[in-house]
Amino acid sequence: LGSRFFSFGDLMRLENKLAAAREAFMKSLEVRERLALAAPEDAELRRDIGLCYERLGEVARSEGDLVTARDAHEKSFKIRELLAAESPGDSVAQHNLSVSYQKLGEVARAEGNFGAAREAHKKSFEIIERLAAADPLNAENQRSLSVAYNKLGEVARASGDIASARNFFEKSLEIFKLLAASTPNDAKA
Repeated sequence: LGSRFFSFGDLMRLENKLAAAREAFMKSLEVRERLALAAPEDAELRRDIGLCYERLGEVARSEGDLVTARDAHEKSFKIRELLAAESPGDSVAQHNLSVSYQKLGEVARAEGNFGAAREAHKKSFEIIERLAAADPLNAENQRSLSVAYNKLGEVARASGDIASARNFFEKSLEIFKLLAASTPNDAKA
């Protein structure tokens, strides 16, 4: 039931029906939290709870409610930080932690807190850089590395550091060019 509410929430978010999306994600969260009471060590269930909080944060940010967005993303981050610490060799848990740092950075940037945004995006970048170095042929990790460079570039540009922004954007573009050349039929490249 939790996954059905979650899927419906994603659909409502795509249709920009944010109140309906929020309601669906809240219902999904309630179902999953109830299940977690009976299985508190279930890592997949905790991962899903973190994802619900992430989506609630995205909805709040889309609505311009940065306080609620930050709160939801911080809850997601705490779950993902714990999961990554419990399984340091789990690349999915590490990637999810990187995404949480990225989301916190996006909220901080929207708030005009460029120092916090830079720090969060830097931490996201460091995780993704490690994952990409460990598996350089993994296109998803390379894509994520390009996004991480781009996020650092956005923060640098927003804070007026044009030289750094250019450097980050060029690195992002370089990775995407390599991806496009190596996977010409991949629409994401």
